[in-house]
Amino acid sequence: MMERITLSFANRSAALLIGLGCITATLAQTNNIAINNDGAAPAAQAALDISSNYVGPATQKGLLIPRLTLAQRNALGVGLPQGLTIYQTNATPGFYYWEG
Repeated sequence: MMERITLSFANRSAALLIGLGCITATLAQTNNIAINNDGAAPAAQAALDISSNYVGPATQKGLLIPRLTLAQRNALGVGLPQGLTIYQTNATPGFYYWEG
């Protein structure tokens, strides 16, 4: 003869929270992000995949790198991470990146 097992509200809530936590942790393991206007999935090899399908001036978009003056750039100090990129706006404007 089978017995019916009943769970208290606290046990059901705990089981639900554990289940949701497992699902959230699994979904959080996705290592790539897509930013686009067509809903396309990110390229598997990219950590960040940015694209814009041009269909008119309203959708013409791009990546805007942080813009700093020479004084602001010099104030960043030392020990910056390798690959950090900025655009300097004055005194020899252009892209600057740190090699480590």
